[in-house]
Amino acid sequence: MVGYNQKGYVGQSMSVRARQAYESGEMPLSKWSKQAIIEAMEYDDYSQDTIEKAKGLPLNDLRNKALYKSSYHHTGMYANKTNFFSLVGEDEFKENMGIRETISPEDYRRELENLFDYFHKPAIDKCKGIITKDNNSYVYYKQVYGVETPILRLNDLWNDKRVFVYGNEQPYADILKEYLEKVDDYVNQHNNMVKSSQKRDSKTYIVKVKL
Repeated sequence: MVGYNQKGYVGQSMSVRARQAYESGEMPLSKWSKQAIIEAMEYDDYSQDTIEKAKGLPLNDLRNKALYKSSYHHTGMYANKTNFFSLVGEDEFKENMGIRETISPEDYRRELENLFDYFHKPAIDKCKGIITKDNNSYVYYKQVYGVETPILRLNDLWNDKRVFVYGNEQPYADILKEYLEKVDDYVNQHNNMVKSSQKRDSKTYIVKVKL
C-alpha cells in the first residue's frame, strides 16, 4: 500500500510520473470521454470537417480510432499498473476512419508545376557541378569533393496517398512520369552546360549550352 505523499507519489492517488502524463495530455482510457477527445482534437488543430466526423462516432469506436496506448503508470493506493492513452495525429485518425483526401488530375499537375518552379528547379540551378541520379530511388546527387550529396529526393512523390492508394491511379501516374521526365531534361541541360564550360584563362570562361 502506498503511504500518503511517499517518495515518487502525489498523495495516494498516483505517481509523480502519472501526474506528469496527465499534464502532457495522456490519460487512462476511462478518462477519455467523447467531450475530452473532441476538445483534444480542437486543441491539436484538427480540421472542423474531421471533428464533425468524430462527433458522429459512438464513444468506443471513437476511442479505438482516435487514441493509442502511449505509456503506463502506477495509480491508486495499491500502486496498480494503469495504461495511459494519447490522441493520434489527424492524418492517422483519418486513415483509421478510412477518410481519404483527393485531388483532381488538373490540380495535381498544377501542384507539380509549382513544385518545379519553387523547389526543384532552384535546387538544380544552385548546383555548381555534375548531377547524378539513382534511377531506382529517383534521388539526384551532386559531387562535393568526391562525395555524393543528395539535392533532390523525388521518390517521395510516389508515396502521395491522395493519388496512389485506392486505384484509379493511372492518370496521376502518367502526370508524375511526365514530371519526372521534365526534371530529367532540366538536369541534362544543366549537366551539358557544366560539361561545355571551358576555361580560356584565369578571367574568361566560355559556356556552350547543348540543348
